[in-house]
Amino acid sequence: MIAKIYGLLLRQFGRLPVSVRHRIVGFTSPAYRVGTAAILLSEAGELLLVKHSYRDGWGLPGGMIGWKEEPRDTIVREVREELGIAVAEAGEPHIEHARASRRIEWFFDLRLDGLTVEDVKINSPEIEELRWFPLDDLPLLEKKSPSIARALEIIAERHFPSRLDS
Repeated sequence: MIAKIYGLLLRQFGRLPVSVRHRIVGFTSPAYRVGTAAILLSEAGELLLVKHSYRDGWGLPGGMIGWKEEPRDTIVREVREELGIAVAEAGEPHIEHARASRRIEWFFDLRLDGLTVEDVKINSPEIEELRWFPLDDLPLLEKKSPSIARALEIIAERHFPSRLDS
């Protein structure tokens, strides 16, 4: 019951204008918003993307870093909460700093910890849909962010150097 109410509130939040959503988050966040995002690549070279209930389009699993929480702990917690799975680091994170929007994003290079892509399921009302996409056929992402594109390119290149055009 609580999950349904939470999901309804998230969808209502998602209908607010972006500027209003940013102000609300800004009032409840530190001066900089610091978030984490999971770049989960399958062995076949597919990227896991999710549709959040409070945003339009496809995005990466992850979330905001809590007070006194380390970024690595945040991404493990967020993936467990959103997808109900355990993950392990596959490489160093890529960190992007967007001064104009006062945002720092930690992009974690993750792998499924003893699981297959079929084991990944929605585990939270924050996620409406999830899907694995080939790296060379990604959909339009929820954020038109150069930092997401850079992080994805850097991390994907580590694993599949011949899959992406340079």
